[in-house]
Amino acid sequence: MSGRSLPQRVRLVVAWGQARPEAVGTCAGAVLGLSTIVFSATNTISAQQAIAMAVPAIVAITVGLVRMVVLDSWTAWRRGFEQGCQAALIYRLCSPNGDDSGGPEHNGAADSGRMAPRLASPRWPPGATN
Repeated sequence: MSGRSLPQRVRLVVAWGQARPEAVGTCAGAVLGLSTIVFSATNTISAQQAIAMAVPAIVAITVGLVRMVVLDSWTAWRRGFEQGCQAALIYRLCSPNGDDSGGPEHNGAADSGRMAPRLASPRWPPGATN
């Protein structure tokens, strides 16, 4: 036998069943890609069918690898969105026409007191969470 007790073998099987989705997706894409290569090499499928099989394989592999690299993709997206909002606020603060009306300012300078409290707040937009 393997030298492991029955509960240890059961835990090993359960742990395999809880594989990370990104690893499963990458492996599924690799299997689909390899099967595409084999079928195409043996002339079992046409070129159009090979392309139709290869595109999902490439997408599955790419998405799986990206999800492995970016551990929490939702957090990364949200942080990028927050940084974009801050950049837009800074642009509006520093632009000579801060109200986006299209007309010239009275004195030609941006109203620095209008958005400074928003930029100084710890979370923008309000209500955003970590």
